[in-house]
Amino acid sequence: MESKAELKGKSIAVPSLTGIIVDSVVYLLQRDGVGRRDVRFVQTPLAAMGDQLEAGHLDAAIATLPFSTAIASRGFHVHDDVIVEAVHDASDGMVNEAITTVWSAPRHFTADHPRAIAAWRTSLREAIEFLDNNPSDARSLMAGWLKIPTDVLERAPLPDWTVDITPQQLVPYVGIARAVGSIDSDPDVNSLVWQGP
Repeated sequence: MESKAELKGKSIAVPSLTGIIVDSVVYLLQRDGVGRRDVRFVQTPLAAMGDQLEAGHLDAAIATLPFSTAIASRGFHVHDDVIVEAVHDASDGMVNEAITTVWSAPRHFTADHPRAIAAWRTSLREAIEFLDNNPSDARSLMAGWLKIPTDVLERAPLPDWTVDITPQQLVPYVGIARAVGSIDSDPDVNSLVWQGP
């Protein structure tokens, strides 16, 4: 596929019909002159996307690691990360990494239980350190949880795990969501990121 405009009239598998993945695809499609209603998004479990593509039920799929590696192992072409591309575009080239998963908690809980939040973040950092230092264990855990063949996982790059994000990193996501109509205001990104100890 040379241009995302070629997706006009096509069916695209997505893990969810809302959120940053769909917003990023819509943002990039709009940039190439294709409206949201010009494609059909089909909510599809990540593990089923390859089968649906192979059966011809879908024309494209937006899959994350390591599922994209599993799809590529079937001979399908894998395009660059659409979220990274959208964020890069929305930030005028200033942001080159994507945030696809975040943990959230109600403001009142974080205010009332800052030590619990700090402990949770510490446990995540410890888990990331373990996974980074033990890639074979990380792949073994992924194989067990995700049911992806070990030989496919051996070729898959491991995700970049991190705990810390800054309010500034969220700015392009606000721009993307506004551009595609998912939100109609500018949230205070500083209030969205926990500022505790």
